[in-house]
Amino acid sequence: MLNTNLYGAVITNIIFAGCSAFLNLRAVTRRVKLKVDVYKTVIGPMIASLIMAGVAILAFYAANMRFSGDVSTLIVLPAAVLAYGFSILKLRIFDEDELGSIPFGNRLKRFL
Repeated sequence: MLNTNLYGAVITNIIFAGCSAFLNLRAVTRRVKLKVDVYKTVIGPMIASLIMAGVAILAFYAANMRFSGDVSTLIVLPAAVLAYGFSILKLRIFDEDELGSIPFGNRLKRFL
C-alpha cells in the first residue's frame, strides 16, 4: 500500500516548485520581453534529472547488495552527480561559449 503521508508531502512540494517556477518565468518573459529557450531551461534539465534518478536507483540497488545502506549512499551520490553532469553535457544544454565562462569549462568542451 502506498504511504500517502510521506509521498503526499513530496508530491505537493514538487507541484509547488513547478507552479512557482512557471509563474515566475511567465511574469519575467512578459515584463522583460525575454525569449526563453524552453529546451535549455526546462526540458533538457528534466531529462538529465530523470537519467540521474535512473542511475542513482540502479547504483543504489547494486551497491546495496554488497554494502550497508550508508555506504551505498556514499557510493551513489558521486555516481548521480557524474551522471547528471555528463547528461547535461551530452544533451547540449550548454554551448561552447557558456562552458568557456565557468571555471574549468574549457576542459569540459571536449565532452560536447
